[in-house]
Amino acid sequence: MKKFILFVLILSALVSLNAQTCVEMGSVQEWDQTNPQIVFTSFPCAGGNPITSILLTATFAGLDCPAKYAFDLIVNGVTIEMGQCQLSGYSLNSYLPITSLILEAYDTDGINENIILVCQLDITYYVFVDAEISPDTLYYDLTNPDNLQTTITWNNASSVASIVDNQSTPYSLVAGTDYSVSSYTLQLNNSYLSGVLTTAGQEIELEVSFNMGNPSLLTVIAIESPASDAQINPQNATYDLYQPHNVETTITWNDATVVSGIVDDQTIPQSLVENTDYAVSGNVLTIFSSWLSSHLLAVNDEAVLTISFDFGQDAVFTITAISTDGIGKFSSCFSVYPNPSNGQFVIETDNNWTMMVYDITGRIVASQQITKGSNDINLLGQPSGLYMVRLFNKEQTQTIRIVIE
Repeated sequence: MKKFILFVLILSALVSLNAQTCVEMGSVQEWDQTNPQIVFTSFPCAGGNPITSILLTATFAGLDCPAKYAFDLIVNGVTIEMGQCQLSGYSLNSYLPITSLILEAYDTDGINENIILVCQLDITYYVFVDAEISPDTLYYDLTNPDNLQTTITWNNASSVASIVDNQSTPYSLVAGTDYSVSSYTLQLNNSYLSGVLTTAGQEIELEVSFNMGNPSLLTVIAIESPASDAQINPQNATYDLYQPHNVETTITWNDATVVSGIVDDQTIPQSLVENTDYAVSGNVLTIFSSWLSSHLLAVNDEAVLTISFDFGQDAVFTITAISTDGIGKFSSCFSVYPNPSNGQFVIETDNNWTMMVYDITGRIVASQQITKGSNDINLLGQPSGLYMVRLFNKEQTQTIRIVIE
């Protein structure tokens, strides 16, 4: 007994959104074998994609059915139709997914005839489109560490199932801690990146899995951009002795984030105290009048302040004393010597004055009347350092800096 089975596969794709159609065909011809079969155990034309519909059309090439032959339809091992001669557009949708589809022909009169059975399956299947991320390579700047973001094109997926860092020991990132997803945006948090990327050129490969479809790979590479120093504007300001006021400048932070210190670059440098001598609010630096009034005592006195930041180079802020009422336009002459001294020095002047001596904190450490001529000053009890000697009368004010060694 001989059997000849021929399967002919025809694929035609008609794309409508993600739905496509194709055709599977099979035929069997038998002369002397009992119960020949057309068997489908897979549907290659669908390419492994989910099948949403199968319509079956089967018929004999002859007119002797059911008198001499007929066929049964067996789906997933269950006979659902018996003694059929022809089925046209017969829906198999309620039996999906189908793992076995058999059309079994047989004689009905007990006499072997030449049986030809032809079957066509019209298949509709769903083409799954994987989610995509773009860009799929991100750069983490060690100089300016921050969160990183990429855009998800969801296609048929709808959520991120997991993200795994494929390092030597794979690590599953924690949603809400290491990363977050909002609408189409996937964000990798700096708190995670800073712990795994520490050297320029280092990279990690993240496998982003979705609730449907294949995962995407996301590469993150560490780079180190040149530092950008903080800047201040203006760099020069004035302080009015007649109308004392706070002095402000605006900081452009760039790569810096905080002011780490301010030093008055006088003969003996003095560090200003935050919230006592100065304050920073947002991008505004304010030098308080309470500090300026004890350090700028005469017209043209200068405070040269070196401002240090947590990152990058320092900035220099110069504040010059002025007076809107003419204080400091001196007509008198005086001299101080020796300077530096051990605490004993002489003031010679052609006028009468009131003298007040300040230490670098602005505290008055000595005062006395100065008369025209030579005046001996004794500060032997004071510690070494920089002092301000302020001379003033009804007409004018004059200041000189002295050093006690």
